[in-house]
Amino acid sequence: MELFAFAMKMEKDGETFYRELSNKADHEGQMKDHKQDLSFIGKEVDLYQKAKPDTWLENAEWYHLDAY
Repeated sequence: MELFAFAMKMEKDGETFYRELSNKADHEGQMKDHKQDLSFIGKEVDLYQKAKPDTWLENAEWYHLDAY
């Protein structure tokens, strides 16, 4: 369980990092790049969920990403 908690923290830290970079971007191209990185994180989680549906723990935060 510790390993899973660590992995979830890393995932959240990555989202926070790319979201902050997107907000600090100097121009539209950088902002799109960082938002694309966020999109990749979501797709990666989606892929993991489909690959291992019995072991994937649902995270309620994913339903509220648009609010961020």
